[in-house]
Amino acid sequence: MRSGPVEDDAEARIRRDLDRAELRHAGLVRATAVIAVIGAALLMTAVALWFVRPAGRPAAPSRAAFAPQSPDATAADAPVLPAEEPSGTPAQAPEPERPDPASIDKPAPMTRNAPEPEPPRLTVDIGDNGYEPSVVHLKAGAPSVLTVGVGEGCAAGFRIPSLGISADNSRAPVSVELPALAPGEYAFSCGMEMVFGTLLVR
Repeated sequence: MRSGPVEDDAEARIRRDLDRAELRHAGLVRATAVIAVIGAALLMTAVALWFVRPAGRPAAPSRAAFAPQSPDATAADAPVLPAEEPSGTPAQAPEPERPDPASIDKPAPMTRNAPEPEPPRLTVDIGDNGYEPSVVHLKAGAPSVLTVGVGEGCAAGFRIPSLGISADNSRAPVSVELPALAPGEYAFSCGMEMVFGTLLVR
């Protein structure tokens, strides 16, 4: 019975199986090494991205920033929020309130005191027949001025007894200021009561 060729075939198959096993093992080792390298690279990239942030991007606030604070907390412990950017249109100052023209006190119109009218002036002369005129008409309630001419002899002097007026007209005419009189008749005469006249007030 021959045993040589059969043994050779068995050894060849074993070698081939061992070679295939070695190839598979080597392939697994290379694949494992590649996967390990890729995983390490990804892990390093993730770590680098976590610790290195863009300069313009603020960090996310922590939970402590939103936690309720006690009444004793100071302003320094409060979270600082980013300032709001100003809007495109500037804020306009409120217009000052204008007063109501009706409520403004208007100055009182300036009134000039009108000059008081001068009292009327009346004249009585002394002639041969006595006083001319002998009856003088006056307006009631208004003052007046009565001028009496020069009198000589018994016509010197001028009196209105009811008003207590007495004047000397012996050298020059004399003016007598009469107050505002009530309606009525007021007699006047010379100093010797020889020449008479009447003030008729209406």
